[in-house]
Amino acid sequence: MAPPPPEPAPESSAGPTAPPPAPEPVPAPPPVPTGFTIRYAVRTSEDGYTLGRFEHVWQSDGERYALHAVARATGLMRLIYAGLLSQTSYGSLTAQGLRPEHYWLNRGQRQLRAHFDWERMQADLGADRGTLELRPGTQDLLSVLYQVSLFPPPGEGQIWVLDGKRLRAYEYRELGREVLDLPLGRMATRHLRVAAAGAEESFELWLRETWPQLPVKIRLLGHRQGDAVLLAEAIVGLSLAAE
Repeated sequence: MAPPPPEPAPESSAGPTAPPPAPEPVPAPPPVPTGFTIRYAVRTSEDGYTLGRFEHVWQSDGERYALHAVARATGLMRLIYAGLLSQTSYGSLTAQGLRPEHYWLNRGQRQLRAHFDWERMQADLGADRGTLELRPGTQDLLSVLYQVSLFPPPGEGQIWVLDGKRLRAYEYRELGREVLDLPLGRMATRHLRVAAAGAEESFELWLRETWPQLPVKIRLLGHRQGDAVLLAEAIVGLSLAAE
């Protein structure tokens, strides 16, 4: 005798399964400025002597950037700080931020240069200094200021910096929010520290909280000429790429 056929499965009273909700679109990153100039007063401290003036000039077409920084001593300080500092950095913009290709530093009679060869992951420092191995995301002493400003990192981490003669791992850390009274005016800021143990060039940044988060105060630490504070007096020519 054949076994009875199996009973059909009961039909579900529920309707068709609803598709999972579509993921929310990832917001586009804020547009990178196409141009600006920040003019700083250079002082020995917040309330100290004025040593001179410093300018940061940024230009970008959305694919490449050029940064130039020059310090000019004023008054009697010219006798001590003449030719204090001039820096140039230029390269490309990527999803991860700035990718330097060339860097120059002139400080008095001292000159440093670096050519970044990203295909070989090497930096050419000139005939007298040879080459160094690059690390992913390496910045120079000027580009690092705007890497952490325009491409905000997490609250803390590590970034590699090439100063023209050596490559060092710098630790960055956000120290909190502060409201500053600057020559530019009263401003809410984020306070960051970027430093390496024993490094000659370490610094603190205060970035304005409104986009773009430009450095409106910079404290330079460990310089041969002594520590200095840069206080923003004006931001001119600020323009953003069309969205």
